[in-house]
Amino acid sequence: MVRALRDDITEMAGIDVEGASLGRAAYRDYFISHLQYKYVPGTTPAEQLLLVRYNSNTICGQYDNCPVWIVNLARGRAKSMVPWQDEHLGTSAGGGWGVSVQLLAGSEYPDLTLLTYLSSAQTGLACYREAKGKYLRRDCTPDCARLLSHSNGQN
Repeated sequence: MVRALRDDITEMAGIDVEGASLGRAAYRDYFISHLQYKYVPGTTPAEQLLLVRYNSNTICGQYDNCPVWIVNLARGRAKSMVPWQDEHLGTSAGGGWGVSVQLLAGSEYPDLTLLTYLSSAQTGLACYREAKGKYLRRDCTPDCARLLSHSNGQN
């Protein structure tokens, strides 16, 4: 897992407050100790999809918008499924406090929606769909937003 995120750890060290105060090896250990893992349902037995979240108050901010990686585990190897992004995101899907998983009929991989706190009345959505072994960001559909909306009985 750490090998799959090696370049991301280096990228995070450059923007994380903790990265400036620790040496390279110490920051790597700090980073690893703050990772959280969640398996995603709906993948094949030969491979598993894992969401990896860097849960550190030095980078997540007040609203818990922590970097999240979408990682494929297959044949004893881990690889990040989001292409490298130059906005200091590395191969993370961005920062978020939650992820919605939508299983798709006829697809090996579910659609994923990263939820980001914007304000008490707004949640940002970053929608991802697998294509050719990579999770690519795409426009969120109205159906996706509807799945995540609150119903107060006034439709």
